[in-house]
Amino acid sequence: MMINMKKIYKSILIMIVIISCTDSRDLGFTEEIAVPSNISALFDISQDNSGLVTITPNGESATFFELNLGDGSQIITLNSGESTENIYSEGSYTISITAFNLVGDFTQVDENLVVTFIAPQNLDVVIENDNYTSKKVNIIANADFATTYEFYSGETGVEQPVATTSIGEPISYQYLDAGTYNAKIVAIGDAIATTEYSLELEVTAINFIQNFENGGVSFLNFGNGSSEVITNPDQSENNPTLKVVKFTKPTGANTFAGSLFTISSPMDLVNNSTLKIKTWSPKIGAVVKIVLQNSNVSSSYQVDANTTTSSSWEELSYDFSAAPIADYVKVLVFFDFGNQGDDTVYYFDELKLTN
Repeated sequence: MMINMKKIYKSILIMIVIISCTDSRDLGFTEEIAVPSNISALFDISQDNSGLVTITPNGESATFFELNLGDGSQIITLNSGESTENIYSEGSYTISITAFNLVGDFTQVDENLVVTFIAPQNLDVVIENDNYTSKKVNIIANADFATTYEFYSGETGVEQPVATTSIGEPISYQYLDAGTYNAKIVAIGDAIATTEYSLELEVTAINFIQNFENGGVSFLNFGNGSSEVITNPDQSENNPTLKVVKFTKPTGANTFAGSLFTISSPMDLVNNSTLKIKTWSPKIGAVVKIVLQNSNVSSSYQVDANTTTSSSWEELSYDFSAAPIADYVKVLVFFDFGNQGDDTVYYFDELKLTN
């Protein structure tokens, strides 16, 4: 069919030339028209992963071109100097170019077009243990040239990936067990190639000692300090809970002013030796002392931490790994330990143990 059409083109062109000439001697120039040669195509591939390719055929003695775009679409006819655009999926294509001269002689060549998309770049991953739910992690990933990302938890016996979402959207995943996992985030775009971020993820268990949400907490105050459960006066991203403890250290209160409360079950400091507490202090550098005691006070261990912000919630950490083994059920909290009271109000909330 292609050969027949080319013969028709050639015949039509010769007829046009004959009709346009008034003297048979004018037909001699047709014998001097060269067959198209040096046929090629210029491919301008867009770098935005759209698959847009601009194709410009070239050739000597070529008046027009026929292009088979190699993707099953219709044949395109272009005059010399013209271009066409086509959208391709990522892959390799054979572009057939047939060049015709003025009298219908033609030359056909094949050019290889390779469309490669850009893999996701600048992958940025934030993965953290949840502050409120034990053994839960929160992930968010961003990358250029990416549309989705996958989270591989690294758990054995669990189908992977465990979650997929749009790039920039968060993933929350609940592990069954605390521990260290070889986790992976895979960013996916229009390209066949992907971009990966791998890490050893430490999944922590949280054992709340007390979060004060359900009330029923009795405080033993000493040194003229006082504690009471109130509505959170500064609900924020750092501490959105409803109930917190207000500790007041009035003017003249002893340097050791504090409060004690008792929990129902002994703490597991063997498997979870880090105690964390959320505090709110108007002072930077105030010593917040935590003392743990067993029921008959035969065993006691204390650790200090200093506030690092003023008038906002922060989480302080205490290492109790060196504490003697005992059934600790009493918690003593001291604010601005070592200094007399100056009528300052402090707040604390959510005491928990982590590994």
